[in-house]
Amino acid sequence: VFEVDLSQANEEVISKLVQELGFYHSSRTLQTELSEDTLKLLKSHLAEKAIQFEAVQTMKPWFLSLKLAMEELASLDYEAELGIDRYFQLKARSMGKPVMQLESISGQLQLLASDSPDIQELSLRAGIEESSKAAQQLETLVDAWRRGDADEMWRVAVGNSTYPALDAQIEKLIDNRNALMAKKIGGYLQSKQTTLVVVGALHMGGERGILNLMSADNAIEQMGPE
Repeated sequence: VFEVDLSQANEEVISKLVQELGFYHSSRTLQTELSEDTLKLLKSHLAEKAIQFEAVQTMKPWFLSLKLAMEELASLDYEAELGIDRYFQLKARSMGKPVMQLESISGQLQLLASDSPDIQELSLRAGIEESSKAAQQLETLVDAWRRGDADEMWRVAVGNSTYPALDAQIEKLIDNRNALMAKKIGGYLQSKQTTLVVVGALHMGGERGILNLMSADNAIEQMGPE
């Protein structure tokens, strides 16, 4: 069981949804929608990364934030194609095992795009301002991942936010999803079959992480009545 079943990602459908949710239409652009300060910060950052502003100006802030984060990871030699979820999905299918999902790609995209324009802009600013720390942060995250320290990963990635206005965004993107995932996983616990669940490591740590929600003290509540 994965966050999403990658084999169900219809490229044409996803591309259409990204175009609908991730880009401005008509005459709106980042030039017209962002504040002067954010626009100046963005253009300076893009220049450092040798990215033309014209190439991204029709992207909404949430989608541009995602794009810049992925490019930052790629510049540090992290490849999405080598992700553990993809590895286990290919392995499961090669062994003829059933593959299920807790969420859907379309649902995840809609969630990412649901923030207000102000929060999207603030999130973009935060990402740019913290980009200089990306290499060190990733090194710390990978070290914690290798040690299996989910709480440390959560603390480094989202537990020390310097932007209180983004706390609600973190709650929506992490905490609320954790609760829904834990409830679904609780249903699998009632089955006689053995189930392997693979989700992003940042969903594991913290007080409201899946590991804590699925602990002995919470298992009965998450599983629901028999």
